[in-house]
Amino acid sequence: MTTEKMRAAIEQVYAGPTWRLRVQAMDDRQVIAIYKSMKEEGRLDSSKEGSRTKLKDNSQQMTIWDILNEKSKE
Repeated sequence: MTTEKMRAAIEQVYAGPTWRLRVQAMDDRQVIAIYKSMKEEGRLDSSKEGSRTKLKDNSQQMTIWDILNEKSKE
């Protein structure tokens, strides 16, 4: 894998423009070191993106008014 491909993979981890500029300014050795570190930690795997905790379909955000209304019904 070339350093340019590694650079592109590292840029994908965070969406911020500051991160992209930092990665572009990095020395090739630093890019290789960060790439290997992220790969070992599993932060480059796109398949793990969907493994974050998701809310159930029937979830609903409550407000303070919902809580107060429930207490007044008791």
